[in-house]
Amino acid sequence: MGLALDTDGSLLVADSSNHAIRRVTMAGAVSTVVGNGEPGFADGSGAAARFFFPIDIVVDGEGTIVVADCNNHRLRKIVGDEVTTLAGSSEAGIADGTGAGARFNKPVCVALDERGRLLVIEGDRVDTLRVVEASLAPPLWMGLVEEAALVLPDEAMLSVLALAQNYGKLVEDCELADVVLVVEGQRFPAHRAVLAAQSEYFRGLFLSGMQEARMELSEPHEVKLGGVSAAAFGVLLRNLYTAELPDGEDSGGAGAAKGVNVGKGCREGGGSGEGQGGVGGKGAAGGMR
Repeated sequence: MGLALDTDGSLLVADSSNHAIRRVTMAGAVSTVVGNGEPGFADGSGAAARFFFPIDIVVDGEGTIVVADCNNHRLRKIVGDEVTTLAGSSEAGIADGTGAGARFNKPVCVALDERGRLLVIEGDRVDTLRVVEASLAPPLWMGLVEEAALVLPDEAMLSVLALAQNYGKLVEDCELADVVLVVEGQRFPAHRAVLAAQSEYFRGLFLSGMQEARMELSEPHEVKLGGVSAAAFGVLLRNLYTAELPDGEDSGGAGAAKGVNVGKGCREGGGSGEGQGGVGGKGAAGGMR
């Protein structure tokens, strides 16, 4: 079951078992946005639309909703109460492409980046991050992103790249790590200050009153994380340090999807090591948005 805040402050719920998208207001009033409890596939308005186990949801800065319609192997788009298909088809697969030409295999996680692109993880391909050029508005919590700011002068770009490379070295050099994140038994040494600065999820984790927030500084403290594979988390961790998507520039129009696989991650006691794949995430991923 995925959750997202709408632009009006209400909570949107991907009600997987009821095959519908629900809304919960701050007063606790629950209503159904689209779908009617029957599994299936149909674009349309309100109760006429059909979903088959919608599992995750994201809202852009203008209130457009995107749903990972898991068992329909599609990404669905909701504007008002009108549902359309953004990408994918009834046939599961791995093909990159545009609109119905793209193929997904049970999309389970979806997130937006600062350029309005969708980042997608599939249940049967947790080693791959799919990037969908959806031409959406960045989420409001990211703040306004001027178009000119996305194209930096050469000197500024070089400075940004150098900074990203320096942060990238931290992922591979574990000597200064002050926390060890454990995912599926795999250990990822990391740095709380970097994670807290880059991720509201980790900031909340480390500043809360939980055990993770009271860790001693004398040696790295272990924090076990669930809900994400070790392969996917390795890519997410590197993305938090460097803001890199491993496959370079993306191409294609709205609804165009492509996949990327990845490489290195930090391992305790061994410096850098080979990772096992791509990622995803609720920027990221698996609830760590």
